[in-house]
Amino acid sequence: MFAGSDSLPTPRFRLLHIADVMVPLDPATVPARLERAGFTDVRVSTKDNRVRFRAAAG
Repeated sequence: MFAGSDSLPTPRFRLLHIADVMVPLDPATVPARLERAGFTDVRVSTKDNRVRFRAAAG
């Protein structure tokens, strides 16, 4: 199992990341990216300002 989470880019989130590298995760692209990497049963959910994902090792 591979799992992770991230914050969605909000104005507050952007302020917290001034002067560093911020690469927000686009939830819409996660399933295809994980499937191309060989994962199966990919699940992505968003709630409030958060995104969570999980996938099974293929």
